[in-house]
Amino acid sequence: MATKARLRFDLRRRLGIAESGDGLAGHEALDGNIDEALDTLSGERHWPWLLHASNLVFGIGTGIAPVPVDFTVDVDLKINGLRARRVQLREFLDVSTRSAYVWTRRGTSILLSPANTQSLLGELWYYRQEPQLAIETQVPLMPAVHHHVIVSYAAYLTRSRQGRGDDAKEFLAEYDRALRSMRDDVSSGQRPPSLRHKGSESWASWV
Repeated sequence: MATKARLRFDLRRRLGIAESGDGLAGHEALDGNIDEALDTLSGERHWPWLLHASNLVFGIGTGIAPVPVDFTVDVDLKINGLRARRVQLREFLDVSTRSAYVWTRRGTSILLSPANTQSLLGELWYYRQEPQLAIETQVPLMPAVHHHVIVSYAAYLTRSRQGRGDDAKEFLAEYDRALRSMRDDVSSGQRPPSLRHKGSESWASWV
């Protein structure tokens, strides 16, 4: 399992950089490139290890709750243990045709209709961003078997910022190969539990 310190060590080793740093590849620069690699990988696919659930508190009378700070893509909303019916924002805003007890997202807010008149908690399922590695012992959410992909992209970023274009291209090609392999591994492996609505289930409602 690769900690922040281990990822930096592996990156320096791949690049042949001493502990003291090298030009645009000092300690902080390497850490920044590792964090940027994690950000990039978060957006490459809806990875199962980034599927997460978080509680939302809806404002009384507004039916509005902010999404979590690490939010990227919403998947589902549960209220009182039942799935809530989702509609597109355009349908939600059209009060003449809008169904009762629905939700949508607008920007960084989850909206309910009708607005709740009492205290209400919801459980939002969503894909989150890989967190930045804040301390030396922190590890990515990504399984350890794929940590070499982080190093490949961070190496590409480092060489690009050093102006070493040929080396950067090689590391980018390496990253592309590793990313394809990771996608194949995930596709053939265990998938997250289905959140699809079953026909016999009731949809959520609230007051």
